[in-house]
Amino acid sequence: MDSIQSQRTNDHQAGSVIFRGSTGYESPRKEVPTSHVHQSTHNRHIGDYANDALRLLLNHVGLPCNNAGLAIEIDANIVQANTALNVVGDLDPGDLDSTLADVENMLREKWDWALPEPLLMKSFASISLDITSAIHFAQRQTNS
Repeated sequence: MDSIQSQRTNDHQAGSVIFRGSTGYESPRKEVPTSHVHQSTHNRHIGDYANDALRLLLNHVGLPCNNAGLAIEIDANIVQANTALNVVGDLDPGDLDSTLADVENMLREKWDWALPEPLLMKSFASISLDITSAIHFAQRQTNS
């Protein structure tokens, strides 16, 4: 085998390991996900603020996930993901007290420390999140 072919084989193997990521460390018997929920319509990204909000909302309803830039990484099967999206689709975008209750890093602006909690939540949501778009995305996924 020449060095180029050997490098391609190594690259493919490395890519496979990276794809499995941390799930292989958590449980060696866990299956690699075979289904994906695409977070765009007509190949359009829903936006960074909507992605941040979707990650926060999914975590809020009990589905641990991470924002990986263009995608939300969810360590769950497709049924669990769809169930969580159904719950997110039914959330009230104005219920910030409940939705942001577990957020620990809402201080973004110079004077945020001086704001009362309800006003701080509104400020954080308006500057850093697009909750309405995230909820609409969840509704589109469950209606399709």
